Amino acid sequence: MIYLGIVLVISSMNMKARAPVIYWEGILRIVGFFLMAGFGLFGGLGPAVALLGVVDLVIGLVYLVGLPKALNTTAMNILLDR
Repeated sequence: MIYLGIVLVISSMNMKARAPVIYWEGILRIVGFFLMAGFGLFGGLGPAVALLGVVDLVIGLVYLVGLPKALNTTAMNILLDR
């Protein structure tokens, strides 16, 4: 998580040039939600892990929805680095 935080801080300095990194991190956060919610609810790790997964889901959705709007482009253009 510290690595991702450092990457986001560096990416925020030039968001238009580094938008794919931020967008892919949003996708990874949504994958993290599915993993943490699954292990938290069905794997015996407890509801606290599932709650952390929900927080990751919210952050990931903010990245996926907010970044294209902030840069005034489409999600496909961000993913393909156009």
